[in-house]
Amino acid sequence: MRRSRADSAQRSDRDESISLRRTLAAVKFFHADDVRFHDVAESAETAQPGDLVVYRIGKSDPSELIAQALARGAAGILTEQLLPCPLPQCIVGDVELAMADITARMLNHPDRRMLTIGVIGSAGKTTTSLLISSLLRGSGARTAYQTDLGECDGIVQSVAHDSVPAGASLVQWLGDAIDSQCQAAVVELSDNDARHGLYDAVEFDILVVTGTGNVSCDFGPSGLQCLLERLKPTGVVVSSADDAKALRVIRDSDHRVVTYGLKARADLTAKIIDQSGGMTTLMITQGDTSAIMETALCGAAMASNHAAAAVVGMLIDQPMNHVAEVLSQLRSIPGRVQRMADV
Repeated sequence: MRRSRADSAQRSDRDESISLRRTLAAVKFFHADDVRFHDVAESAETAQPGDLVVYRIGKSDPSELIAQALARGAAGILTEQLLPCPLPQCIVGDVELAMADITARMLNHPDRRMLTIGVIGSAGKTTTSLLISSLLRGSGARTAYQTDLGECDGIVQSVAHDSVPAGASLVQWLGDAIDSQCQAAVVELSDNDARHGLYDAVEFDILVVTGTGNVSCDFGPSGLQCLLERLKPTGVVVSSADDAKALRVIRDSDHRVVTYGLKARADLTAKIIDQSGGMTTLMITQGDTSAIMETALCGAAMASNHAAAAVVGMLIDQPMNHVAEVLSQLRSIPGRVQRMADV
């Protein structure tokens, strides 16, 4: 795997190996009490002495992988099933989830070294993520973001070609953001990925719930409930006061919650004053402080997205007038045929 530059240099200086026993929970070892390694091989064919080789069922021939791992001096094999091989093996329930934890350990948990914000909900995730990113940049923080329309590592913006990363790919991207000297990262989250544990290697400072939070699931906890477990002890949930079901679930988790709303009483409210000429005029109010803003993103749903983003501004101690000014500057949501640089 690709390490961040700073962490690679630091580990090279210390010649530190990584212990799978200390990194992963609920695993079994065969032919050894632990597997210690220096890097994860991209493939068994390219493994270097002391590397960890990963066997993904159905992705490679196990016999060839074993032969290559033995010949190239691999430290051990990470696998979901025991292989007929004398090398030390670490047996896990899900290789991809294990790789996310391993990547986080190798990159020194990049999510813990910057403000990490996740955005989840039934609608408005992309818009809210871009609004929050604009607000953070407006506060002077170099900000990375990931949405299903595009991404930025804090320096280079690009249109997305694949789905928003999760698991080890997300951790790697967060490591790249740290390399780019980012102070914050905003990630659009998938309910399905959350339920499958693909964010379990990441801790969030702020979790923003847009639209309505999906709090019911036929099998197991909902994505929102899973993500609440990934919130740092000092973390904050930003949720709509108009979504009583989601609020009940959030408050049962004992996390701090800050609400926004268009109808119900909330910590921060947004009121549509006028809609004409392709523009919406909003009044955003927090306590006894209000600010007026205009936006080309029209309608009640967009007003709710602006309110959710404005709460983040409130949490990072930005003046309400400044929050309104910055949020009004996002004039459109880029599509896949629009250059991200135009935003």
